[in-house]
Amino acid sequence: TQEPPVFSSREIAEKFLKDGLVLAASDSSIHPHEEAWLLSVASSNGIEKEWLLNEKKIFLQKEKDKLHLEADNIKVKY
Repeated sequence: TQEPPVFSSREIAEKFLKDGLVLAASDSSIHPHEEAWLLSVASSNGIEKEWLLNEKKIFLQKEKDKLHLEADNIKVKY
């Protein structure tokens, strides 16, 4: 098994989890083992299970053409 990543901030962890939902559902289904791994990432980053399940609910209600990756909006400053 792979250890879940731990991020430097909650904001980055949330973006990772939102993108994880998009990628997990790319085959039109979020499989139980994918959800379990995302829940372990959330837990390792101090994010409540309820937050992720709520984001999943929001995600599943969106139209597929309205989905985007959070990573597309990240700006890196040096």
